[in-house]
Amino acid sequence: MKKKWMAMGTGIGVGAVMLLASGFTAAAGSSGYDVYKTALKNNLAVSSITGHLHVTITDNDAEMLKVQSNVKADFIRHAASAAIQADSSAGGTKAVNVYRQEDKTVVKPADSDVYRVMEATGRK
Repeated sequence: MKKKWMAMGTGIGVGAVMLLASGFTAAAGSSGYDVYKTALKNNLAVSSITGHLHVTITDNDAEMLKVQSNVKADFIRHAASAAIQADSSAGGTKAVNVYRQEDKTVVKPADSDVYRVMEATGRK
């Protein structure tokens, strides 16, 4: 009885390995894989990027905090900007704009006309 189960298990194991091996080799040559590989190489060579981030924190379906941001970065000019807005159930709405050029970072709250400038000194 044990020999029968061992022979059957061996046959199923070898068949599964052959099926997986043929599936991986077929996937490596497919056009989907080539498209993904090309897209990944192009992403590494981008000069600018824009990102949108939306985060919501809820407690028992009651919205506690909602953060929305829009970030833009230019890697060639070493510049970036971000507009961030946070809505809280306890504290209202706060918004801030952040700008970066070379070694300077400028922070400006949306409800104020005062700019805060920070300069990078020394090594990063």
